[in-house]
Amino acid sequence: MKKSQLLCSLLLVFACGCQQKSPTYTTDQVKEDQENQQSDDVMHYRDSTMEVYSESAYTALADRKYKFPSTTDFEQIIEAVYHINVKKAKFDDVYLSEDNGPVPTAVRQKNFIYIFDHYADAEPNVDHNLTFNLNNYLFHKNIESRNVLLSSDNDKEYLFDLVEQYGYADDEYLLHYVLDKKYKNDNFQKLGALVFIKKPDGSLEIRTKILNFTASNANEKDVVLARNMLLYCIDLIDTDPDDEFSAAQKAKIIAFASNAIDPIYKKYHRINDQHWGTASVLSYYIAAVGAQKWNETEAAYLKEQYYNLPNLAAMIAYANEFDSIGAPD
Repeated sequence: MKKSQLLCSLLLVFACGCQQKSPTYTTDQVKEDQENQQSDDVMHYRDSTMEVYSESAYTALADRKYKFPSTTDFEQIIEAVYHINVKKAKFDDVYLSEDNGPVPTAVRQKNFIYIFDHYADAEPNVDHNLTFNLNNYLFHKNIESRNVLLSSDNDKEYLFDLVEQYGYADDEYLLHYVLDKKYKNDNFQKLGALVFIKKPDGSLEIRTKILNFTASNANEKDVVLARNMLLYCIDLIDTDPDDEFSAAQKAKIIAFASNAIDPIYKKYHRINDQHWGTASVLSYYIAAVGAQKWNETEAAYLKEQYYNLPNLAAMIAYANEFDSIGAPD
């Protein structure tokens, strides 16, 4: 669904006594307001279509005796999960996604979310079970509601979005479920793209919780995720001519990946040698960039105090012991 079908234009009303309906609020608008702190001269009313959806969803929740969270809890959870501070939004309806398609929408004052999925001239159709279970899971950590959503081919996509779009990793069961279903295959680029993101402003986002989970989830019989992360880094070193990530960003990616994955390589590469090859993340990087570039990179790591990564110094020492045959152990 095109976003133009979602956003309803704001009508300026000049006649005395007429009410103005306000639009929903997008992610970028919320962030812009946080930066500019501009006063709002626009009257605050919801668009009539949004209002029908919102009231239908609210009634469905109330009918099922749903316990609405406090305003403080609602705002904190929305910010923790969706990275949006709805407290500073001008309007009551806040879009939580910019994707084309059904849009999770937070409703301030009443403290719930619903999925806005509306086509022109279509009757509002709020999925009441989805609304209840999504709210019950997000705001009350209800495991039964999470499992109900995961059992539905359609509804589980909203939980997948939490991990894939927003990097939500507080629920290890959900994280394991998503990674197991979608990332245990040969598409290692997809796994890397989940963890290392070039943001629209050019900065690098590293989802350290997901990265560290790929390592902590490894064991003697299952190293697929860790191995795939290693393959992603090798591919990044070999093929990315600083088009996606700058050289400095690439070096930072290697540092974080080495901290998480190289201890797993060291522990299991002899046991699962069919998975690993002959190089750790950092040893491959050192061999690829050459001595001068590596000396500059290591100096940058030291200046950053190794990014406070607990394993990085030890993995640098380990990488320096590799030779043309492979690992020292």
